[in-house]
Amino acid sequence: MHQEQLFPLIRKEVAAQLNDYLKTKELADLDHYIVPASLKRQSGYTGLFYSLPSMQKKESSLNLK
Repeated sequence: MHQEQLFPLIRKEVAAQLNDYLKTKELADLDHYIVPASLKRQSGYTGLFYSLPSMQKKESSLNLK
């Protein structure tokens, strides 16, 4: 998501929806729990790169070529 100005609104809505239903140390600090992706625009490519080996294993085990 490239709309970083939305994060405060998202955090506020998550807090409202949770309504203290879950109590965890992570959810106590939503400013550090709900954050923009650290890889920015590269996250999709990085995910694909790291998932390729597992995809190739599945393909070879199914004999799909």
